[in-house]
Amino acid sequence: MKNFNPIVFIQIAVMILVLYIIYKIFSGVKNIFATVGSTFNTSASEQEAAAETTYDDVQYLDPTIGFKVLVEKGYSGQKINNYFDKIKFRSNDADNVAKLIHDSFGAFNDNEAQVYNAFQSIPTKVAVSLVAHRYKSIYGKDLRSVLTDKLNTSEVQTVIKIISKKPKL
Repeated sequence: MKNFNPIVFIQIAVMILVLYIIYKIFSGVKNIFATVGSTFNTSASEQEAAAETTYDDVQYLDPTIGFKVLVEKGYSGQKINNYFDKIKFRSNDADNVAKLIHDSFGAFNDNEAQVYNAFQSIPTKVAVSLVAHRYKSIYGKDLRSVLTDKLNTSEVQTVIKIISKKPKL
């Protein structure tokens, strides 16, 4: 260790940091071009999937809509808890799904399959909203915004398609 030079160590650390920043910049540029390109160069199946997606499907990524739907259906107080007991999806289950989604997004790559599996594990559209509510409570971020920031258009469409196949209640 006589020849250890701290300057060399600092230079290596700075180079790694610079490479990481360059990677993140190019990832962002790639996502911008992918989004712009997907607007103009979408396949027929992607256009069909986008056409099938309705506001009704997307709105369940809102953290409050699920509770509004339950209130409109006559649920309140303990009846709301009973509903989540009935579908066997409680707050701790929503926390676990929120964590799965959150952990799917890494510094260098994302695990889209884990995001899809997380959404597939949610039993109803109202429960999707509970996950969005718990995500915002735990991580302080809007789930819909996180998905649109981290996933490309096709991947977001896949998530919405998963949601659209679920029963409302």
